[in-house]
Amino acid sequence: MLIYAVLGVFCAGVVIVAACEFAIASDCEGRIYDRAEDVPHHKVGLLLGTGPVSVFGGVNPYYTSRIATTVELVKQHKIDKVLISGDNKGPEYNEPQIMRDSLVAHGVPDSIIVMDGKGKNTQASIDNAVREFHLKKFVIISQEFHNERALYMANHAGLDATAVNAGENYYGGIRMVRMWLRERLSRVKAVFSHMFN
Repeated sequence: MLIYAVLGVFCAGVVIVAACEFAIASDCEGRIYDRAEDVPHHKVGLLLGTGPVSVFGGVNPYYTSRIATTVELVKQHKIDKVLISGDNKGPEYNEPQIMRDSLVAHGVPDSIIVMDGKGKNTQASIDNAVREFHLKKFVIISQEFHNERALYMANHAGLDATAVNAGENYYGGIRMVRMWLRERLSRVKAVFSHMFN
């Protein structure tokens, strides 16, 4: 009997994950761009925070790609302002400040950068864009897997958001598996949060 119970739980988990994948994919269809030059003009680009050092050690490629894409959007006059939303745990780890310094070092005017240090997670970043900064329309800047989930959240907040992909999933092997599993759990959490709120 135990094996049937385990199989039942496994099948239920697969169905739940697949349903959440479909819900998120449907929400973001046609609203994600792969190249900065294809992005329509927006007043604000929402740069989702991450740190410069990977959890696996070494340079975080997600960080460098998000910075490079944001710089490109500014240079091509695709966005007028950059709202950086990330975690601010203290002086030694402040994602918005670190990303701001990188953008300025790459020629982005400091005057067009606004920081949200309360973006401890993706949902908080979307919520703060509405509640703290009174935004209704913006373009999200992150990797594709992250953009899809962020757009789902933005759509369910009644926002007119699009997104631009900053690079790809750079990891392989066990790192890729870890990232994939983490994202699946995050997607299930996002869908269930909106279903029961």
